[in-house]
This record gives sequence, C-alpha cells and structure tokens, in this order.
Amino acid sequence: MKTYSLIFSVIMWKAFVKAGLYNWTDKQIEDADKS
Repeated sequence: MKTYSLIFSVIMWKAFVKAGLYNWTDKQIEDADKS
C-alpha cells in the first residue's frame, strides 16, 4: 500500500508541474502578444 501511495503522489506531482508549466507558457505568450 505504501508503494502505491508513493507512485500516486509522484503521478500527481508530475501532473501538477506539467499544469504549472502550461500556465506559465500561456502567460509568457500573452505577455509577448501585449508588447
């Protein structure tokens, strides 16, 4: 059970980082369009 929760948290962490990167990229593109 411990291994399962560890794998689960890693997957969640990766998804969280990926979402953060997408949001950051969108912001950078928006800023570039504004200038």
